[in-house]
Amino acid sequence: MRTVKNSVIIALVTLLSACNNGDTVPKAEYDDVLAEYEELRQTTSATQKAYVKQAEQVDSILVALSKISGKAAAIRLDVETGTGKLTQVEQIQGNIENIKDRIDELEKLASNNAALKKIITGLKKVVEEKDKEISQLKKQVQEQNKKIQEQDRTIAEQTGTINTQYETILQQKQSLEQAVKKQAVMLYNAGVAFENLGDDSPEIKRKKDREKVDNLTKEMYQNALQYYKEAYAAGYTAAQTRITAVTRKINLL
Repeated sequence: MRTVKNSVIIALVTLLSACNNGDTVPKAEYDDVLAEYEELRQTTSATQKAYVKQAEQVDSILVALSKISGKAAAIRLDVETGTGKLTQVEQIQGNIENIKDRIDELEKLASNNAALKKIITGLKKVVEEKDKEISQLKKQVQEQNKKIQEQDRTIAEQTGTINTQYETILQQKQSLEQAVKKQAVMLYNAGVAFENLGDDSPEIKRKKDREKVDNLTKEMYQNALQYYKEAYAAGYTAAQTRITAVTRKINLL
């Protein structure tokens, strides 16, 4: 291209020199040289535009690779903290595939451009390394997610076991409370029975016999007092009134 360009320029200069010297140049020859020069100028302009476009494409690919590096670094930190997401990795893999397509398109334009071919070879190596890096990150995220799922499953199973045990303990507690409540009522009723026996003691006039009856009555009241106290300790609060009453009766004997 450069040789052709130089030849045209020389021809054009020669024609211009002839004009300056007063020589006559055939119009047809002059027009042919000008036409060739215009074609060369347009071809050169188109080639320059093509180079500019290729440079822009290379720059765009480099920017995209830089962004992928930043995203990969962020995901690596997420993996370290246990918050890596598979969707993020898959998105980067999609970006890499897009870059591969763009490099393939660029390669089609580099048939006669050795410098561009060299750049494309370098880009392919970088993309290959990034692809390996992201694939490794994806594997790490998948393993991490699997471990998290196993932990969640274990926690769920343990939670279920704990809930079952809690329900069992709660039922046992309720059963025990009912049993204690029932026992407290039985103790209270026993106290009432002994108190009634003490109240029903016959009145004896003879002193000797009265002492025996009083001792027996006192024993009945003491038994009643003991049962009332046990009933109260078991949670039967109504027994408190009878404890006070029976204690008074004992003191009066």
